[in-house]
Amino acid sequence: TYIVGVCNKRDRNAGPFLAGDRMTLDNILELIAIGARTSERRRRELDSIEQISRIAAQDSPEAVANAIVQQAVRLTHGRYAELWAVNKHHAQLDFVTAFHEQQPNWLPSQTVLFLNEETLGGYVALHQRSHYAATIDPKHRYGHGNPSVQSAFCVPLRFNDQTLGVLFVASDLSDGINRDERRFIEQLAPHAAIALHNARIQTIRQQVIGFV
Repeated sequence: TYIVGVCNKRDRNAGPFLAGDRMTLDNILELIAIGARTSERRRRELDSIEQISRIAAQDSPEAVANAIVQQAVRLTHGRYAELWAVNKHHAQLDFVTAFHEQQPNWLPSQTVLFLNEETLGGYVALHQRSHYAATIDPKHRYGHGNPSVQSAFCVPLRFNDQTLGVLFVASDLSDGINRDERRFIEQLAPHAAIALHNARIQTIRQQVIGFV
């Protein structure tokens, strides 16, 4: 909770400030505060997207991927975010990068997820649509092997009608990623998909150079 402004009401007429007046003013102030918070959040989101775009223009696909998982955590109530790439040859998801809010060197307990419905990443990659798990049983693999995960949101990363990977954002709170935050994560998805595509192109070029 934080203050977005103050309001001082003065009346030219002498008399008490009645309960009805206070209620009307409270309602007006609540609408103003909601508008101010929404505007501030939207500004932070646009700044985040602009920062990722600058990195994409100047740096490597790996740097873009790292920036995306960082922003996915910093602008949401997520605890950490993971980026996974589809490996069609082995019917699996390969770990690409991650960012944890409190542990800079954190890595997931497993670096390969099978393309099946047992994990949230596998489910989203198979069905090619976003999925929000508002509550996760600690025994369920939707938490990608992390028992502290209480809720998670996962989006497919699509480029040219192909699913190249998934972006997975986890929270240690039940129903911990709200609708606005999920919308922002959806906005990050195209940037993440392009980063994966460019990384693949770089790998192919290096392989071709190696054969020459």
